[in-house]
Amino acid sequence: MNRISCIFVYSFLLCLGTTLVGQIRTAADKQRIMALIRNLSNHANDPSALLDPQIVGEKRANALKYIGDKPFELSITPTKDIENRPDGTAVLPARVRFKNPTDELDSDAELHFVRRGDNWYFANFDFLGWPAILIVVVIVMPLLGLFYAVGTLVVLNRLRNDGRLWGANLLKVFIPAYWPSLYRERATLAVQIDLLKEVDSGNLDNLQCPQCRHRALSTWFTNPGPEAYRTWLVCAECDFWCHSINSAKPSSFSESRVRSDLQEKDTAILRALRTRKE
Repeated sequence: MNRISCIFVYSFLLCLGTTLVGQIRTAADKQRIMALIRNLSNHANDPSALLDPQIVGEKRANALKYIGDKPFELSITPTKDIENRPDGTAVLPARVRFKNPTDELDSDAELHFVRRGDNWYFANFDFLGWPAILIVVVIVMPLLGLFYAVGTLVVLNRLRNDGRLWGANLLKVFIPAYWPSLYRERATLAVQIDLLKEVDSGNLDNLQCPQCRHRALSTWFTNPGPEAYRTWLVCAECDFWCHSINSAKPSSFSESRVRSDLQEKDTAILRALRTRKE
């Protein structure tokens, strides 16, 4: 056998040996990890002795909060094979059933392990806590549902009391995105009612505008038809205006307060309504 052939055979045997040693070690590691799980589940060892010794202080206390000094029941059923990683860690997907005096869990989780020398330890006990998705589903979602139900009832009552529970508002009340605008409309309506009270008491000019806050709001009237009266409040400083339909002739009505452009607008609206009825 020449020198090149010897080198080739030697290299092949070396690779084969390395592979076999690695497989043997991997199998041994998996046996140690499964023994670690059994020792925790069967209470064969104190949980603190099975946790990574490099975790210290407050972090270690937090890691042991579920099982450190509490009686517990634990069942761990692997759902996949152990994954050994080159960095000396391992991961095992499993079904975890856990119960102590204050907590109970039945969920899929990942168990993490770390090798220190020849020994394996739990890298953490996070698998004993509720996964984030379960916290969202079990705790957050019911709270959101409760908030939605209460919010809907509050908005419904407000609209019903204000006499605005009709038309598009019947749909908007069930859509939280519209709730702020419905509340703003309610506030605006309250301001407009206060302004109309001022008009009824005879204060027709220099009213405070709810939009620009200037005292530039003036009162105007229209008489678009027999026994039909409308009241307008128009700001001279911004584009704010509001309009109300009177059930009777306003006490402050006068011909000098009738604005021709507003009169034409109300007349056209009234005419259109009558045409539609006919």
